[in-house]
Amino acid sequence: MNKWIYFLVGILLIIWAIGFFILDFGVFIHILFAMALFIILFEVIREENR
Repeated sequence: MNKWIYFLVGILLIIWAIGFFILDFGVFIHILFAMALFIILFEVIREENR
């Protein structure tokens, strides 16, 4: 399960980078980036509590 979450975060970050530097998706890209950061923070906090 943990591998899938990091895979999802990686995909979101790649899409964000493409949209930020190459295309103009506007706010949608920043929402994806915020979601990826939230997932990373959630996983880090969950790992510390184990």
